Amino acid sequence: MSTYFIIQNLSNCITEDTKIGWMITGLIDGKEKELWKYAGYANVKSTNVHIMRGFANAHPGIFFALNPIWFQEVIYDLDAETVVKQIENLTAENNGEIITKVEREPWEVQEAIKALARANGEEVVEDTVEEVEEDITIEEKT
Repeated sequence: MSTYFIIQNLSNCITEDTKIGWMITGLIDGKEKELWKYAGYANVKSTNVHIMRGFANAHPGIFFALNPIWFQEVIYDLDAETVVKQIENLTAENNGEIITKVEREPWEVQEAIKALARANGEEVVEDTVEEVEEDITIEEKT
């Protein structure tokens, strides 16, 4: 059953505080020409944005699309918490918007990685902020 029919059937249950979101992708902006091979996937996500905006105009509630960018495995929990907080903070003014996951500062990523290592009983070596930023830049390039 498509999202359209689900929401149509739930119309009577949607209140001004109801939040309904769609997960989208950065592919829909079309800036990266080499990603043409994902056109079918991007097409579905783009259609979802237009469906979301149609519901935002026709129903009460807060309809939004979320571009999560990507989730680093080592800070998956931190990214999930970030997304949940962003959704919790949405208000009626955000109705019909595309929101993008807030990126973390390099030191926040490093602290999350250290906390995970400590939780696993591993020894943690303290790095400088410059070393952390360099590590993240290298990771992004690979």
